[in-house]
Amino acid sequence: MKPRKISLFLIPILCLVVYFIMTTESNDEDRYEETYFKNLNLHLIGIIKDVKITNTNDCGILYIKILNSNINHYDPRKKEKYYYCVIKDYKAEILQDDIREFRKNDSVIIDSHTRTLINYRQGVFNFKDNLNILFNAQSFIEKYHKM
Repeated sequence: MKPRKISLFLIPILCLVVYFIMTTESNDEDRYEETYFKNLNLHLIGIIKDVKITNTNDCGILYIKILNSNINHYDPRKKEKYYYCVIKDYKAEILQDDIREFRKNDSVIIDSHTRTLINYRQGVFNFKDNLNILFNAQSFIEKYHKM
């Protein structure tokens, strides 16, 4: 076979292999998230006290004063490589994407069972967001923890 014919044959195969690897990795992350949030079983209502925006893919940390929560203490950092939040002493640090949408003094309702975060600004519904694990940004964000 000529080199041109070989490359024309190999390029589609290489693309299929890359697609398969990316799809498999994405499915593993989806399964991890589904199990993680179901096991977390977090129901939290709070007020955002500060927002730390990092330079990583519009991700950051929401610093929340907890008004009501079914979990009083949760710190998975020693056990889990990837996690969504840390909770301690009526405060929560939430690792969140779309971080630029949040403002200080916004109210949030988080339900890990339905994987939703609802944001209210000045008492009025602002938006609803999905809960996600920040697989690609977590190591960059962790240095901003206050707890």
